[in-house]
Amino acid sequence: DNERLSTTNFEDLTYDISGLIVPSDGDERELDSVPTWEMLMNPAAIAEETGERLTEVWEAVHLRFEAAFLCLIAVLIGHAAMISGRFSRFGATRQIVLGIALLVLVKLVESAVAEPVHDNGQLWPLAYLPSVVGLAVALLLIRRAAAPFRPGKAPAEDPA
Repeated sequence: DNERLSTTNFEDLTYDISGLIVPSDGDERELDSVPTWEMLMNPAAIAEETGERLTEVWEAVHLRFEAAFLCLIAVLIGHAAMISGRFSRFGATRQIVLGIALLVLVKLVESAVAEPVHDNGQLWPLAYLPSVVGLAVALLLIRRAAAPFRPGKAPAEDPA
């Protein structure tokens, strides 16, 4: 109305949220903040320091390694799904959907083994089952891409 420009300074928009933050007492570390190397070298001391059971410390170590393996498995499955398909004018939608479905399968296996591993520390090898399943799936897809199955056609005879 009066053709004046109004401005807002930063001081007008500050909010004090320090009351929302609860400071820790600093005595105990959380298990998530402990380096893996420390957990491997002295798991009993880490369990005592964090207030967790020794089996939970070992579970955390194995799940950290499993998470790294799952990253590699996801890449392998994606690559294997892409090379397993044939050329199509319509694109690579089938391969992408196949890759996503197989990754969902691996995550379902991961969800299925999470609770038994958490409940019983002796079952720690089960933590690596999703990676084994994912690797098997990727190898099957790569094998299929290397020697595709063609129904109705007999395999070629070896001339030797």
